[in-house]
Amino acid sequence: MATIEHNEDDFPPDILAALLRALSPSRDAELTARTRSALLDRVRAERSAAQEGLLTVRASEGTWKDFAPGVRAKVLHDDGQWQTWLARMTAEARLPAHVHADTEECLVLEGSVYFGNAEIHAGDYQAALAGSRHEGVYSRTGCLMLVRSRSPQPA
Repeated sequence: MATIEHNEDDFPPDILAALLRALSPSRDAELTARTRSALLDRVRAERSAAQEGLLTVRASEGTWKDFAPGVRAKVLHDDGQWQTWLARMTAEARLPAHVHADTEECLVLEGSVYFGNAEIHAGDYQAALAGSRHEGVYSRTGCLMLVRSRSPQPA
């Protein structure tokens, strides 16, 4: 197996120290070197992606916040104008009727949800155009939706 050399100076000292502390002591020098190399490769790849203007949010990252009874939301990205977020509704959760000041896009990822009388299933997309009205949102089974809407925070 070829050994890949890494320049540890590319990493902030606190991150490098945390990565190295996370390695379990091993008597197998080759296993330790491979594990260390894999960790450094991952950090370098994520750092490189961030430098190239790419944003990755892992499923385990971010904070779910209560949005309404039975509804939680997690913001994935907010540029001050548009926000991309996840909404998870438990079975029987409801949101009241509302008017959209701006267009809101929704892709159902899991389960199903009613927008008024229209039942939307996993894989279905709906855009609520500016000025449109949702006659209430309801999920019989629970659902997970990806939503893109106007940011509530000014740019």
